[in-house]
Amino acid sequence: MSLTRPKPDPMIKTNQLHRELLSVSGFDSFAAHGTSPRKQMFATHLGQCLVVKHSTERSYQTGMERAYAKYTFSIKAPTTMHIIAIVNRYPEIQGVDKIKFNPQSIVVYEDLITRTISAMDVRRFKANHPHFGFDYVARPASQLLRAGETIEKDTIFYDSPSVTENGGYKYGVELNILHATLPATSEDGSMISESAAKKFTYMTFETRVADCGADEIPIFLYGTDEQPKICPDIGEKVRDDGLLFVTRKVDDNLAPFYQSKHALRKYFPKFDTPIYVPPGGTVIDIQVHHDPLCKQARVPTGMDDQLLKYQRSLMNFHKAIKDIWSKYLRERGEGLKLSPEFERLVVDAIAYTDDKANARPQRQYRLARLGDWRIEFTVRYENVPSVGNKATGCFGDSHIEPVNYI
Repeated sequence: MSLTRPKPDPMIKTNQLHRELLSVSGFDSFAAHGTSPRKQMFATHLGQCLVVKHSTERSYQTGMERAYAKYTFSIKAPTTMHIIAIVNRYPEIQGVDKIKFNPQSIVVYEDLITRTISAMDVRRFKANHPHFGFDYVARPASQLLRAGETIEKDTIFYDSPSVTENGGYKYGVELNILHATLPATSEDGSMISESAAKKFTYMTFETRVADCGADEIPIFLYGTDEQPKICPDIGEKVRDDGLLFVTRKVDDNLAPFYQSKHALRKYFPKFDTPIYVPPGGTVIDIQVHHDPLCKQARVPTGMDDQLLKYQRSLMNFHKAIKDIWSKYLRERGEGLKLSPEFERLVVDAIAYTDDKANARPQRQYRLARLGDWRIEFTVRYENVPSVGNKATGCFGDSHIEPVNYI
């Protein structure tokens, strides 16, 4: 007795929807039963969705989730790498110069295939968009980031919160829904519980730049009368009114009044220049640009005490980069090969640390000479969806604009 394959029934149509050809629509578990406009709408919505804090995996999956999870904005080994050094921009130290956490580390490594000295930038957060982003999640391989380790290519150190430890992809939140005719559901609206809305918490980031010098001095918005500060430090909250940084023009005739100890603790809207951010955020990064060897006029003594700790750490950061380059230059001479990423760091390090007056470049921004201090702030916010946010299903089944709490 021989077994033969039965002939296919000509009345039954074979499924020609191959997942690898469906692109983003391959996430749709019921793609064969949906309309083309709905699949196109789902693909558009998925490309616009944010990384939410409490995302969950879907119960109905197609297998494409794990494939897409491999291509997030992760931090992974670009090649087989031998780590030379880890250089932290703000290392952990105690005392008055203590900074709560370090937002950036540079992994200097040697490519074992090409023998090129290169660098990998490791950040605490990712924000390709001007406002939206997410905090990285450390993977077990991040513990291998130390000098002397050899790591294989494509080893993931930090990844998106939307990727699970097992490689799954959770791009939304699975919830029970009720289709009902209610006042809140008119005009494609929806009503959602407050606890469910918190599951969709997402991150936004604001960046601000401030300048100060001898003609425009900062005032002490933060701190106490005994230990005043001109801005919040890394890890600290912004004021409830959203004031991040304020400068005041120097007027010698009004100096006894506007530059007194008490006046410098108060903001005068008609005379000062404020920099606002939305209230409630946390400062997660501060970068300062300052040339201590420049002979330009300085801010008054004591006003730069808070910024000096960032400047000193930044100077040590650049010195460490320069020392690594100098070491390998002595050892390999003309045979030294640098990647574009590490070469860029070396050029910046030389510009920051070279003590030769003629060799120091004049720092400008859009052809305008920088003041004594230039400070770049990055502020992070956690946002819960409210009226005006959009929600959608996984089948292009809704395009919901207002979200009302119950």
